Amino acid sequence: MSPSLTCLTCAKPFAVIKQFAGVKQKRFCSTHCNDVWWNEQPLHPVIPRVDAAHPRAVELRGQRTQLVLLEKADPYTYGFVPDHWEVGNAQWALCQEMLISGGNRAGKTLWAARRIVQTLLEKENASVLCCHTSHATSVTVQQPAIYNYLPVALRGTKKGRIHYLNYSRKNGFTDGSFILPNGSRCDFLNYTQSENTIEGREADMVWCDELVPQMWVDTLRYRLVTRRGKLLVTQTPLEGVASVYKDFTAGAKVLVWDKGELLEKKQGLPTWPVGKAPRVMQQVATNRRTVFYFSEDNLYNPWDEMKSKLVTAPVAQVLIRAYGWASELVGRAFSRFRPEVHCIPETSVPAGGTLYMICDPAGARNWFALWIVVYEDGKRVVVREWPGYGSYGEWVLPSEKADGKAGPAQLLEAGRSIAEYRKLFRQVEEELGRGEPVMRLIDPKAGGSPALSAAGGTTLIDLLAESEDPMDEGMAFVPAPGVPVDQRTSVINSHLSYDATQELTPLNEPSLYVVQDCFNLVYSLSEHTGRDGQKGATKDPIDCLGMLLVSGLAYVGRGGFDSRNGGGGY
Repeated sequence: MSPSLTCLTCAKPFAVIKQFAGVKQKRFCSTHCNDVWWNEQPLHPVIPRVDAAHPRAVELRGQRTQLVLLEKADPYTYGFVPDHWEVGNAQWALCQEMLISGGNRAGKTLWAARRIVQTLLEKENASVLCCHTSHATSVTVQQPAIYNYLPVALRGTKKGRIHYLNYSRKNGFTDGSFILPNGSRCDFLNYTQSENTIEGREADMVWCDELVPQMWVDTLRYRLVTRRGKLLVTQTPLEGVASVYKDFTAGAKVLVWDKGELLEKKQGLPTWPVGKAPRVMQQVATNRRTVFYFSEDNLYNPWDEMKSKLVTAPVAQVLIRAYGWASELVGRAFSRFRPEVHCIPETSVPAGGTLYMICDPAGARNWFALWIVVYEDGKRVVVREWPGYGSYGEWVLPSEKADGKAGPAQLLEAGRSIAEYRKLFRQVEEELGRGEPVMRLIDPKAGGSPALSAAGGTTLIDLLAESEDPMDEGMAFVPAPGVPVDQRTSVINSHLSYDATQELTPLNEPSLYVVQDCFNLVYSLSEHTGRDGQKGATKDPIDCLGMLLVSGLAYVGRGGFDSRNGGGGY
């Protein structure tokens, strides 16, 4: 006689005589109980169902069911934290401003909502501002995400001596705000409101979801100063390279690349590694970070459905929809420029070489100047710019124009005399510690234009060379070659060029590098299109670099360009 067993589903004893689909079944008394065992285990994208063959199957099944229910009831305490969220957490700890640019359904909104709640809970009397496109989208998207992450014990409270929390799915939080028992307050704003609603507020954290206007970001930054707060922007860049997206990514270097399923055996862009997309980027001068959330990262997302729609889509659409990368609709002049390759720390600049300098004079705004070192092996390194970001801020700011708009560095302390510029240039060269440049170049149009002096009409080159003050020697400049803009652009691209599909080696590397601190030149190389012509905000840095490179600068004297770490690159 067959031994008697206990059914895992109904707990009734049964003899091992049943067969299901030709396989002897030792855990259930019937096919019905077998089906119930599997079907009553709630589906979950991360926690697998418990196999009945496991010796502790009943215990584990109960624990699994409890975990799934707890996650739904209290996701802040029991919710699953995916790997790409951990990347976001790590980068958030390293910066004051961060952009989460994600593909559709990549989990960026839920990550941000959890981060908001964590800030409110961990800091007493914290102040948080959450901003969205409109009041309706705030109520339907942002507010329920935050309410969902509030601990269950807090959701049940209404109001007290300090706290006030009243929420409904239809109307969101009453009066667009709530206060927790520890005094922390969260307010909800939207971009249809006047910017005046922001003034006077202080915040520990600001979260701007989706396409936030640049003016809002500029204003909100000042609301964070008093409390040393943090700015978070989350979006899917469906409208391409908007100004806020550019604010974080322009001139940024890729710190981490990651595999993309839809990019297998493909290059998303000509300078990208095969099969990979950016995961983390850093704007060195500002330390603004960008983290990309891929749609395929989100295990709760029906990735197979999205993948089926994107398999035949153009690459640009795949990058936006699946990987959060916005491709510039207007072609950039220097598409091969990559800060993570072409930019080096000042400490990595080798000794030796020959120093040259160039300036592009202007009337009502500041002049722009660059210093470059040329080495015996033909490599060139831009070692300094003026005005620099650290003292004067941005030369160019993102805007709706193709080449941005003038930044504070163009006008701050403008109106210097010729003598003041000579003194300034010598001060920079003293800091560089490389002596005087072998040659100083100047924009040929500005340098050769007639100007007035005490002695009568003369050129700017003459004025720079003249000085009656024994403490201020004249400074000799020669006009740079007056070649067309297209020729200067081509020369810059030639020096930036290398085979991006191959490893960097001494035989495969660019011949032009830029010190990381030259933020304004790096930004201009990253964003310049040339479409704004003579009025383009990025024009002066690009003109200076182009004129330097077409001048045929040569190494003079001893020195060389030594590779670092035994390979290509510096």
